[in-house]
Amino acid sequence: MRRTVLAAMTVVLGAALAVGDEPAPWPSPDAAGTPAAFRLDFEDLPKDHALPEGLRVATGAFKVVDDPLAPGKNHVLLQDARVETYGLALATGEGRACADGKVTVRFVAVSGKDDAAGGVVFRARDPEGYYLCRANALEDNLRLYVVKYGRRWDLASTTVPPPALGSWHTLEVTFEGDRFRGVLDGTHVVEAKDATYASGWCGVWTKSDSVTRFDDLVVTPAAAKAAPPAPEAPKPPAAPETPAPPGMG
Repeated sequence: MRRTVLAAMTVVLGAALAVGDEPAPWPSPDAAGTPAAFRLDFEDLPKDHALPEGLRVATGAFKVVDDPLAPGKNHVLLQDARVETYGLALATGEGRACADGKVTVRFVAVSGKDDAAGGVVFRARDPEGYYLCRANALEDNLRLYVVKYGRRWDLASTTVPPPALGSWHTLEVTFEGDRFRGVLDGTHVVEAKDATYASGWCGVWTKSDSVTRFDDLVVTPAAAKAAPPAPEAPKPPAAPETPAPPGMG
C-alpha cells in the first residue's frame, strides 16, 4: 500500500513539475491595443545584455552582443545556434501588433554552409503563422513567404545579387491590406498579394545553420485615416422682420 501511495505521489509531482516547466503561452496580437511605432536598437539595455522587454524567442539562441564591426560602440542581436528549421524572435507587447504599416531591419549574414539568411517577419499570429521577407547570401533571390502551421509557402521571388557575407544590408517591407512590397538595400523589389493574416507581431528570422546579426528593427504602423469632418449644423431660419412702430424710422 505504501509503495502504491508513493508511486502515485511521484506521478502527481512529476506532472506538476512538467506543467510548471511549460513556457508561457504566446500573447495574442489581438489584445495588443492601438498600434504605435517602436524601434529596437539594442543599446538601452542592462549590463548583462538581456533581451529587450517583449522580444520573445520562439526558436534559436538570440542574444545581445557587442558589434564586432564597431566594438564598444554598438550592440546587435545575434542568432548563432543551428536550428532544425527556422530561428525566430518576435517583438510582442502593448501597441506592437499592427495590420498595415512598414517594418525595416538591418542584418549581417556572418556565415553558414547550408544557409546564410536574414529575414524580417510581419503579421505574425504566433511562431507557426506569419509572413516573411528574406534574403540569403548563398542564393540569388529575394523572397516573400507565408508560413502556415510552421511550413513556408512561396508568395513571390525576384532575382538579386546575393547579399555579401560580413556586410550590413537592409530589409524593408510595406504591407497594406493584401499587398506586400519587400525591398533589399533600397534597390531590389519583390511584391506579392495574400490574405491569410490580417494583423500581428513583427520580428526577425534565420534558417538552419545561418549565423546572423540584426540591428535597428523599426516598426511603423500605417497612420490612421482622419475621420471625415462633422457636417455643418443647419443654420436657424432668419427671424421675420418686425415692422417699426408708427412714427419711428
